Amino acid sequence: MALIHQFSGGIPRSINLLCNAALVYGFAEGAQTIGKEIITQIKEDKVGVGLVPDAMERLPEAVGAPRAETSNDLQTRIENLEKEVLNLKALVQHYLKQSEAQSRESTDRLVKHLGIQLKEERERNEKLVRQNTLLNVLDMKSKL
Repeated sequence: MALIHQFSGGIPRSINLLCNAALVYGFAEGAQTIGKEIITQIKEDKVGVGLVPDAMERLPEAVGAPRAETSNDLQTRIENLEKEVLNLKALVQHYLKQSEAQSRESTDRLVKHLGIQLKEERERNEKLVRQNTLLNVLDMKSKL
C-alpha cells in the first residue's frame, strides 16, 4: 500500500488506475496476491495509470512526505497558466472575429442572390400577366 501511495501521489484516480493495472498484472501472472513486485513492475513499465512518467520519478522516496513546492514554483506555474489562458482567449477572439466576418460575407452573398432571384421572379410574373391578358383579349375577340 505504501508503494501504491508513493507511485500515485495519493491521487484517488491514480490509485484506482494503479490498482486496476495491478489486478490485470496479477491475473496475467497467475499471482495469488498482489505484492510490491507487481506494483514495482507497473511503475517500471509506466503503463497508463494516470501518472506522467516524470512525475513518478519526482515523487519523494519517503512515503507520505509531500513534495515541497516553493512559492516561486507556484507563482511561476500560475503565471504560465495565466499566459496560456490569455493566449487561448486571444485565439478564441481571433476565430470569433473571423467567423463573424465569414458570416457577414455569406449573408451578403445570400441577400444578393435572393435579390437576383426576386427580380427574375417578378419579370416572369409580369411576362405571365401580359400573356394572360393577351389570351383573355383573344378569347373575348373570338367570342364576339
